Amino acid sequence: MDCRNSKRLTDQPPIDLPRLLSELERYGVDYVVVGGIAALLHGASRPTSDVDLLIESSDANIERLLDVCKELRMRNRTGNKKLDHQLAARAGQRQWYVSDVQDIFWSAQSDAGPIDVLPTMAMAKGRATFADIVDEADEILITTEPALRVKVASVDQLIESKQAVGRDKDRIVVEQLRNLRLP
Repeated sequence: MDCRNSKRLTDQPPIDLPRLLSELERYGVDYVVVGGIAALLHGASRPTSDVDLLIESSDANIERLLDVCKELRMRNRTGNKKLDHQLAARAGQRQWYVSDVQDIFWSAQSDAGPIDVLPTMAMAKGRATFADIVDEADEILITTEPALRVKVASVDQLIESKQAVGRDKDRIVVEQLRNLRLP
């Protein structure tokens, strides 16, 4: 295969949020959008480099997620260019089983951009699961064709989570999110 004039397989495509969310919805995956993309959907302005998804971790839901993985040619995102190139060459093949991805943090590259799949997220009182977050999450309309209604961590949940993580970049987003709550 001659790749001299084509994009390297390890290059990250930009985030294609409508495509990712459409596939998750099409396959019936239970998830909540968290992290930087969730903050952006609420109106924060700090850019992010990936999509963070808090996933319901039942076997059936993970099976549906694995169908999306195949559809979007997901592969592990390692940061090792040689290994990432090898993984990209196998993309689109069934590479994982429920036990491979259930209850672990998983950083993946896909044709819809970089994705982090989370079994739990940091909160003030410890780790929170999908079940802990989903009822208080907001439903946001994504105006694509067709339009999508997706669950997104609430502003309060995002503030609590980002404070629990405590990174510099999270402190910036916390201030932006707090300002969104002002009258």
